[in-house]
Amino acid sequence: MPDQVNLDKTSRIKILYGVVADEHNMNAQSQNAREIGLRLNRDEFEISYFATNPDPKLLQRENVKILMLPRRLKTITFVRRYLRHDYDVLIYPPFDHVATIIGKLKWLRRPSKVVYPIEGTLEQVESSWAAKNLLGLIESADLRVSLSKFIADQFMSKKGLSSVVIPIGVNVEDFGNVDRSNRHGPVKIISISSFIPRKNLHFILEVAKSVAQDKAEFLIVGAPHGDATYLESIKRQADEQGIQNIRFLGHKNREEVSALLKEADFHILTSHMEGTPKVILEAAASGLPSVIFDDYGAPSVIHCKTGFQVKSDQDFIDSVTKLVDDKELRLSMGQNAFGIIREFSWDDISISWEKELKKLFGIKSHL
Repeated sequence: MPDQVNLDKTSRIKILYGVVADEHNMNAQSQNAREIGLRLNRDEFEISYFATNPDPKLLQRENVKILMLPRRLKTITFVRRYLRHDYDVLIYPPFDHVATIIGKLKWLRRPSKVVYPIEGTLEQVESSWAAKNLLGLIESADLRVSLSKFIADQFMSKKGLSSVVIPIGVNVEDFGNVDRSNRHGPVKIISISSFIPRKNLHFILEVAKSVAQDKAEFLIVGAPHGDATYLESIKRQADEQGIQNIRFLGHKNREEVSALLKEADFHILTSHMEGTPKVILEAAASGLPSVIFDDYGAPSVIHCKTGFQVKSDQDFIDSVTKLVDDKELRLSMGQNAFGIIREFSWDDISISWEKELKKLFGIKSHL
């Protein structure tokens, strides 16, 4: 039974957003939450975030509240805020252990509307150790927001759970198309991903072996989360197999990523398990086509128009080879990708969020 929340129409809608909104937090959920909050109408919404080193842009907004996290007992701080403080809207945190605790103790919670952003596929949710609890939270939410039509269709067809579709966005102005028509030398292929086994980055070795080393160079951006065993294993295999056209560049900040995307000729993402990866949008905003697997239906990659969505390893390798060998195809797909990226601007996406949040309280949006 949804909570009955009495909202004073003259006051702001108070939202608790369960992310850590730190300046250098590159986590997609945190970045998405910050971009949305910065654009919600400051006269109609008050947004609270958790932080240890807050994003300075948030500090400039008088309708944004920062909840400082202690060095220890962070989980307790999250849970207490969700259960014992007055908010009109609770947007659930992307941390399985925290969301699970809050779900189990929801009988202690003060009346609030609950919003659950569904950021991954059903397979991702069901692979979590807390799958049963997470599915319960998703089912009981007052508003479910899927980040793609693919995800929404999955949850509807397999679980009977409806949701609105609001994609993630991109700051187009942070990237930008460049003229690649006069480039010569090896084709630069970029991958931007965390070094964890789920990202399937070892497959890049197979891709690299399929292309003549003097024709392509692979730029691998990303660092491990803690244990570096997986990264070191890939580097060792590359050395043992004599693959010399891979550059492991490590972690890069936003400005460095933007510069590398401009340097690249096309983008690849080797993971099979994603929601709606922000990096694909950033590649498109840089005028790059992408090669990805079709397991998660990324909306900005239109097969054979803005890139390739493929089913098998061999299809992936064939698509990479095709883009390496065909400069005109790379350029036309890149232009197509840049042409559709305005559909994913944060300004438009935040309007969709604003409309849905107001709808929870029967407030009509005039945007």
